[in-house]
Amino acid sequence: MITVVAKLKVKVGELEEFMVLVRELIFETLKETGCLEYDLHKHTEKDGVYAFIEKWDTNDDLKAHFDTDHFKNILPQIVGHCEGEPEIDVYKTS
Repeated sequence: MITVVAKLKVKVGELEEFMVLVRELIFETLKETGCLEYDLHKHTEKDGVYAFIEKWDTNDDLKAHFDTDHFKNILPQIVGHCEGEPEIDVYKTS
């Protein structure tokens, strides 16, 4: 299993637009083959800090996710509402 943690900092005043896009990305991604979990979590102490927590059956499933139309179209819009680029860490079960 592959786990992805993608941390983002949302720009002040842009949370509503960010969340609309996130909901669409989550809805579409959960339909993908090999997607076991795909959700957004809000930091408990840092305002505007969020993390996507993703679990994928295989690395190939994750790679296929990156090639989907919804990912290619929605992710740049999400990042546009954030400060800087996402901080992404990928883990696998040992």
